[in-house]
Amino acid sequence: LVGIGSEQIVNTLIQVLEHDLHQAAEDRVKRPSAVDADGLSPLDESLHERVEKLLSQFRRPPEPTKAVDPNDVSLVPEILGKIGNAKAVDILVSTLRSEDSSLQRSAADALGAIGDPRAIQALTSMLAAPSEDRYYHTSNCAARALEQIDPNWYQTESAKQGMLPLVRQLCSTDPCARDRAASFLGKIGPAWTQAPQARQAVPALVNALYTQPASGWGNEGVSKRAVEQLRTELADILLEIGDARAVRPLLEVS
Repeated sequence: LVGIGSEQIVNTLIQVLEHDLHQAAEDRVKRPSAVDADGLSPLDESLHERVEKLLSQFRRPPEPTKAVDPNDVSLVPEILGKIGNAKAVDILVSTLRSEDSSLQRSAADALGAIGDPRAIQALTSMLAAPSEDRYYHTSNCAARALEQIDPNWYQTESAKQGMLPLVRQLCSTDPCARDRAASFLGKIGPAWTQAPQARQAVPALVNALYTQPASGWGNEGVSKRAVEQLRTELADILLEIGDARAVRPLLEVS
């Protein structure tokens, strides 16, 4: 690992290699195997290949037209995706919560390549695109990764467990963001309104009922017509959820 440069990259990759070392040791105890002429058991050889594969990522000469920054942490998801062990999945899932959207997208792509179902919950949450992502790049990466992991991802329990950000996005004043969230929730199924995650979102949904339109011409904000549409949609959702906390607010704004 000499010469890689970034301490963060080195530490992350060391965690992955340590996981492989511990796993190999446990497997050797459970399944003693013959030693070949080079003094390597099949388990040793497999681990050796993994290490060699990892280090080869840094041996490739840089493209002449593109400078390589040794401190660029965006390299980590790509490399972990190629290694593809259990520890790599844990690290990549935690990377989905990064504030760096490019790092999030790299992690999503890597998780899609690995294909481990444990990533479905986190990727489902990532479908709720942040308001600043006007073209839904992050959400699209998550959707693509989910399809790679399991074409029927929306039928899994993990998808329901990760849908809370999508339900909260139904509060958005952006009708396109609401429609997109509703589309994903629709794939999860009409029963999503009865899931615990839907009830967790009730306070946010209720609060959005009180969204106020912009006052006067030329003022920034949401038009009266748009607010009425938002309230209508929220009322329908809250009635389907059937939580008593929504009764009084619904009467107040009706």
